[in-house]
Amino acid sequence: MNTQGERAEAISLLGTPLFGPVAAEPGEIGKLQQALSDAEEQYQADPDACGKLAAYAQALAGVWRFRDSIEVYNRGLEKWPGEAMLYCDRGHRFISIRQFAKAQADLAHAAQLKDDSWDIYYHLGIAHWMLADFEGAERAFGICYDLTPDESHQVAVTDWLYMSRRRLGRVASAEPLLADIHPEMKTTGNNHCYLYRLLFYKGELSEPELVERSKRKGLAPSTVGFGLGCWHLYSGSPGRARQIFGEIVQGKYWPAFGFLGAEAELSRMQAQV
Repeated sequence: MNTQGERAEAISLLGTPLFGPVAAEPGEIGKLQQALSDAEEQYQADPDACGKLAAYAQALAGVWRFRDSIEVYNRGLEKWPGEAMLYCDRGHRFISIRQFAKAQADLAHAAQLKDDSWDIYYHLGIAHWMLADFEGAERAFGICYDLTPDESHQVAVTDWLYMSRRRLGRVASAEPLLADIHPEMKTTGNNHCYLYRLLFYKGELSEPELVERSKRKGLAPSTVGFGLGCWHLYSGSPGRARQIFGEIVQGKYWPAFGFLGAEAELSRMQAQV
């Protein structure tokens, strides 16, 4: 939602001002605002605690105040310039506001400071993808894949690594990634959406079944839809891919990586016309 005079958090890659937040469930925004109030109070009471600053910045991002979140991370990095996860999290927020080069720089620096973090390499891969650097994305997701701590994380990174290799035409190295994917894998957060995509790539879900699951609430339309669109893009159906990407960007959940990816693909298609 936005009101007259409200600052846009970002401008989409297609030129549309982006505002927020949007609630996935009734009462969700109220809960997020309360969480922000609590986090701010705790941070103000102990501004020299890195963890409380990070929690405050995260709570700001929770209500889609990404620019304010970045400012808090800036403040933290002045005090703790060696904290890799502050760079990681600021890089994530630069992705949210479509400043991908800044995100890539932050995340690459984070990886230099801490080379064993799944989160850092995952978000670094996302930044490379949005910049159309699919070689860089494949490298980052490959490292991330080797650092995977559990099935839910495995599902998420397998999808992006598979898509990166397919975009590079490396089908022979992409397809074996699907061997260990199965419907009973345990996922948390929104990673079930990646599992749907992987099962589709594997041939265990049909396209109509995947489309039906993309209609579910929250991030499902953009997350599930983006995987389907990319599959059509590298499978020789760019028109169908464009249609799917266009449907995604009509949605509301613009911070989602699937939404961002759809924007990026559409902007690249427009540039090629």
